[in-house]
Amino acid sequence: MATATIPVSVTIRPEALLLADELGMREPMERMIEQMKAMAPELMRIDVEVEIHPEDPTFPHLIAIDGVEPQSARPPTDLSLLHAYRQWVSATFPTEVWNNFIFGIFPRG
Repeated sequence: MATATIPVSVTIRPEALLLADELGMREPMERMIEQMKAMAPELMRIDVEVEIHPEDPTFPHLIAIDGVEPQSARPPTDLSLLHAYRQWVSATFPTEVWNNFIFGIFPRG
């Protein structure tokens, strides 16, 4: 029996794309999205949006890249995939790049 690969839905909010372009971070952002897809093939979707610091709106805005996986993919306490992904990001990009991003991998709510 052949298995089918379901493509991951990627949604990039317009303000996140604008911020990535303003910061010169579009190419790194695209690489981060592709790596998240490669590291977590069970993801249902990847959402990219601007994150504003809740306590200080003047704080530099960040680009949030969040993967959403089926609830059955792993226990909510298993952060090994997120840790491995963050390690890849910090090993691949200089601080000047990765400090503009935050990441999450969440079970479907």
